[in-house]
Amino acid sequence: MSNSTRFGIVTDFYGIGIPAERVLRLLAGLGIEDVEVPCGHLTGDVSDPPPANRPEISRQLKNLKKLADDLNIKIWQVHGPYGGNDLVATSESLRRKNIDVYRTWLDWSEQLGAHAMIIHIGGRNDYCNRKDIRFIKETNMDS
Repeated sequence: MSNSTRFGIVTDFYGIGIPAERVLRLLAGLGIEDVEVPCGHLTGDVSDPPPANRPEISRQLKNLKKLADDLNIKIWQVHGPYGGNDLVATSESLRRKNIDVYRTWLDWSEQLGAHAMIIHIGGRNDYCNRKDIRFIKETNMDS
C-alpha cells in the first residue's frame, strides 16, 4: 500500500442493525478514519427517504457529521440505493421518481459532508424489462 492510500470501511460492517453513531465510535476505537455510509444505515426506507431539509432529518445528519468530525472520521461517500430505484426503470414516470430519490440522497450526502455518492446504473436487473443496451446507456446518461 502506498503512502497516499488510506484504509476505510463501510459503516454497516457490523451489520445494519447497529446504529451508525455506535458504529462510528467502534470504528474510531479501531483507528479507522475513512468511511462509506450506505443509505440503508441512515433510514429504513431507502426508496422513499424523507427530505434532507426536514428538521428532524437535518438534525440527525448534522449530529452524525459532528460525531464523525469529533472522532476524526471522514465520511467520504454515501452508497445510494439500488435495485428498486432503477435509473432506467419500466416507465418514464417511475424513472423520474427514481431520479428524485437520488436527488434526495445527494442532499443527504451533502449534509454529511460526503465527497461522493455511489449511484448504480439502471437497466441491468429485474426492475427493468428493457434490455436494449443502447437504450440503457442513453437513459442512464440522461438520468
